[in-house]
Amino acid sequence: MPSPMYFHPFLDPQHNTGCFLGSWPSALSLHFVAPTFGRKHFCYLREMGANSTTFQHYTTAAHRIYVMGHGNPGDRYLSTETGSYETCGADELAVHFARHGLPPNSAVQIRIHACHSATPSAANAGDSFAEQFLAEMRNARTGNGGFTNARMNGVQFPNVTVRGYDRAVGIYLGQRWAGFQPANDYAVDFQ
Repeated sequence: MPSPMYFHPFLDPQHNTGCFLGSWPSALSLHFVAPTFGRKHFCYLREMGANSTTFQHYTTAAHRIYVMGHGNPGDRYLSTETGSYETCGADELAVHFARHGLPPNSAVQIRIHACHSATPSAANAGDSFAEQFLAEMRNARTGNGGFTNARMNGVQFPNVTVRGYDRAVGIYLGQRWAGFQPANDYAVDFQ
């Protein structure tokens, strides 16, 4: 089974750690916010090129891909919060998975490791980033422009599960050492 993958879907080489430590090179800062202690892989959009096979081995429900970014309730995008204001929309993120080898029949669990990624803009609005991203992975139109099949080359991902978080997720190690509840206590799965 492949190790968990941490995906930084931005061209910006920096990532804000989400606390007083500020912005650091993403290759370093993501190690502080990664929510697992075991072996893991990191991939960065800026190093992947236009197309790749990066996600080709993530096929079963036991496999995990963590998308790293920052968010707010009801956001349609994630950001790096570095000052460059680079964002990655739910529609763009779906295209990244299509272009970088995720098999269409994959049942992988994609975890949006960003604050409030499962929180809608208002109660029952259904517009959390995680829900918008799942709609894009299913190739459904979301009412905000959505994607056309042409942009994803007709690829759909009907079996993925998208996990978001209904609270701030913060620096994992710092939260664990300080005795805070783990992010999975606030996780919401969308299928």
